[in-house]
Amino acid sequence: MRGPTRYEQLDTLRGIFGFQQFCRPLQAELQAWLLPAALTSTSGIVLARMLLDEFRRRHIIVPGITQIERMVGKALLDAERYVCELLTRHLTAGQRDRLDALLGPHGGSHISILSWVRQPPGQPGRRAFAAILDRLSILRAIGLDSSLVDTIHPERLRRLCQEGARLTAQHLSLLNPARRRAVLVATAIETRMTLTDDAVLMFERLFGQLFRRAERREEAAVKRDRRTINAKIRLLAQIGDALLHARTR
Repeated sequence: MRGPTRYEQLDTLRGIFGFQQFCRPLQAELQAWLLPAALTSTSGIVLARMLLDEFRRRHIIVPGITQIERMVGKALLDAERYVCELLTRHLTAGQRDRLDALLGPHGGSHISILSWVRQPPGQPGRRAFAAILDRLSILRAIGLDSSLVDTIHPERLRRLCQEGARLTAQHLSLLNPARRRAVLVATAIETRMTLTDDAVLMFERLFGQLFRRAERREEAAVKRDRRTINAKIRLLAQIGDALLHARTR
């Protein structure tokens, strides 16, 4: 079959079944359609399936797998940049400096301030409670508004927090400034909320321990008073018996 005839027949089949040839304008349109989906998912496989379903729904001839991979990869990258922009565009110079300072060493130790504030609170006690308050004061000093993350999809926010927990301070410092600060913003807000919950829970436990100690002291005092009263009653009974015996003699 000669070339022109094959293409003519393909055009005829596309026209009969209502299919469109994939082209640059359609690619730009589908790329824009894919961005909102990429903002709600970080899975390339999920996005690729959604994109293929959209190709079928619009009756567009699906291109090669390489083109699909490029479109999904671009959507994921655009979504990542968009989220970073949302989290960092309103940061002041002071807030950016305090966020970057989280990657510095804590008190001359080998761990970063970020790693220190993320440490578990430990057993309930006065020192542990004071340590939680110290960590909270560092994060609150940054001045981040919790509403910064309200517009971010939980899946995207979870991914950023995972990076903040998984990457070392050295690795975070190698990221580009926008992405590094976006990870730090998400991690700082999430850690601040966790520490606040830990502080409330530990305060309740410490308060409960205080009440239990007071109850034990009260019970011990009642037992001591009871023994004292019983001893005095026995003494009075003995005195009464003695007096009664003396009168009857």
